Amino acid sequence: MNDKCIECSISTKKMVGLKYTVGTVDDADKIKDILDIPIDVGNVLCSKCWSGVCFSLSKIRKETTTVSPPDSQVLSSESPTVVEKKDPVYEPPKVQKPLAEESIELPYKRVVSTHAYCFICGKESSIINIPFEARKQLFSETGIFIPQGNRCCHQHLLKNRLYPDEIKDLRVVAHSSSIKASDLTKLLNKLSIDSDRELMDRIADFSIPEERIYTFTGLTWEQIIKLRDMMTSLRNSDNRTVTQALVVFLFRLRTGNSNEMICSILGLERHHQVSDFSTSILDSFEKDVLPSRFGLKAANHDQLIRDHTTPLLNKLHNVSDLNLGLVGDGTYIKHQKSSNNEYQRKSYSGHKKLPLCKPFTLCALDGYVVDVLGPFYATENDATILGSLLAEDQSDLKKLMCKENDVFVLDRGFRDIQSRLEDEKYRVLMPSLKNKKDKQLTA
Repeated sequence: MNDKCIECSISTKKMVGLKYTVGTVDDADKIKDILDIPIDVGNVLCSKCWSGVCFSLSKIRKETTTVSPPDSQVLSSESPTVVEKKDPVYEPPKVQKPLAEESIELPYKRVVSTHAYCFICGKESSIINIPFEARKQLFSETGIFIPQGNRCCHQHLLKNRLYPDEIKDLRVVAHSSSIKASDLTKLLNKLSIDSDRELMDRIADFSIPEERIYTFTGLTWEQIIKLRDMMTSLRNSDNRTVTQALVVFLFRLRTGNSNEMICSILGLERHHQVSDFSTSILDSFEKDVLPSRFGLKAANHDQLIRDHTTPLLNKLHNVSDLNLGLVGDGTYIKHQKSSNNEYQRKSYSGHKKLPLCKPFTLCALDGYVVDVLGPFYATENDATILGSLLAEDQSDLKKLMCKENDVFVLDRGFRDIQSRLEDEKYRVLMPSLKNKKDKQLTA
């Protein structure tokens, strides 16, 4: 391998300037005479050593040699002719300067051309070069051109794309654009590639418009990215990214379409991928998101009262000693008749005359769902369910309702547990019954 200078042994990777490669046998012989070392075709000289060789060759070129002609060529008795012999001068190859790139004037509107400040808001600090993806996005959506070298602030970009609100506020300063040939070629090639891409590929690089992704999922790109970042245990795979799997799951959740329909709309290879993606998202959501953000273990007594109380009740808190923070009630989920005889008897509601189960919902006063407990049997009433939740000493519900004098606002269905709650030093508010002698309920 000719990876070193044949004279000074410096590596070609460390050479500064141009290097010279011996190309012919004649060149090798001449350099061999000067350097007095073996030289072969293909050997390399660094710029410093080659300059020394060129200097020596120049000296040889200036020397004159007296040459006597053969006898047949001697025509007179005059002194022999003096002939000056010149050797070719070996000079390093010259690097040709690139020609100025041609620009094309096209009738496309453009924004201001500057790299001194943000072309959107005018800020002069903490600005970056506008990514090519953002330039392509604006051109494909609106036909407005952003000159190469323009700069903008970080907050205007989401994954190298402009926010839709930023696009609406852009100011056009000219109705023609001067575009370099290479930039135009790159733009056209990129647009031609994008025209054949499937919808899933556009989801992977966030190139779907904000309005369309909101229609598909009910979330904006910013919300999807925030939700994706919470799922720390889920990784990108060969056939999908985490973002693609999340969008497929949200689209299925929002529309309720069949796997075959979703596969056809989003351009998946197999309809089984819809189920695979959804399962991966649910497993990660249950593992990474639910424990820290939902349920009684993630709830905080003071935070619920501070952040999840309606304005009217906040005013009541300020003028009274009531801490109204939670609403709990059992609801019904109807289901088919069970083949398990034991569960069949416990799931039949004599009140509704149907088989059902009862999840017990806890929510804040503004509608924020704290947890859904259960489900419980249809034969259990609200008082029995609440009693079972408070039965354990380390009950999560008891930890949440940790302050004395907290108020339970209950209907008559909880009357059997009223005394127990009062023994726990909670305050219970419940409608009273009218006596036979009374004509109406008390205030």
